[in-house]
Amino acid sequence: RKQIAQEILLLKALHSDQFWWASKKTMPMGEYLYSPPMVLGGLSIVRNLVDLYGNNSLQKDVTDIIGQIEHLIESEG
Repeated sequence: RKQIAQEILLLKALHSDQFWWASKKTMPMGEYLYSPPMVLGGLSIVRNLVDLYGNNSLQKDVTDIIGQIEHLIESEG
């Protein structure tokens, strides 16, 4: 079960939605591709994945980076 849970989290972490909505790309009709909730959701999935694998040095580094990104997103709004 743990291996299946890890694989599911990995697949969720690799989906493209959070990258698409974090791109801040302007589309031809003027749409702006940026959605803080989608980016934060992707970060949450990555955090859960790192917690599940439990590599302490990697876990701390990734958690710190996620915290910095979350802070940047919160300070924008």
